[in-house]
Amino acid sequence: MTGASDVGEVISGNNVIRDDILGGNQDSYDTLKLGLYIAGGVAMALGAMDRTKGVGNANQQLANKVANKYGGSVRIADNGKGYVVKTNNITTRVMDSGGGRTNYYKISNQGKGSFDRFGNYTSDLSKNHIDIGPNSYDEIINIIDEFVKR
Repeated sequence: MTGASDVGEVISGNNVIRDDILGGNQDSYDTLKLGLYIAGGVAMALGAMDRTKGVGNANQQLANKVANKYGGSVRIADNGKGYVVKTNNITTRVMDSGGGRTNYYKISNQGKGSFDRFGNYTSDLSKNHIDIGPNSYDEIINIIDEFVKR
């Protein structure tokens, strides 16, 4: 906002905000400019720090959808980089990152172990850390439903 006014001043010699709106008060203009810079910086920092909240995060939406299907609960993962869903003695982690991996889910049964994408128990991290993709919700539901049937 003040940048455009500064450019206008270079071209025409008149700073619209300072001269016309603020009556030529340079101190008020400098305060306004500083306030706008600070507000913009704070907004960018909050956006960078809090990327896991809000409707824009697909992993949060996936976690909420799984929890809603089974009446479960969702909490932020201990590392702050994903979500933990508790349903039917099943824990589903929907993670932005963790353990050297990014954008994956992991489903486990308390005390028995973790599942691969086909619902088989496995301790192989390459099989139980499953990449999130367009079919992840259906995959997760199928694994949980198969477990519940057992």
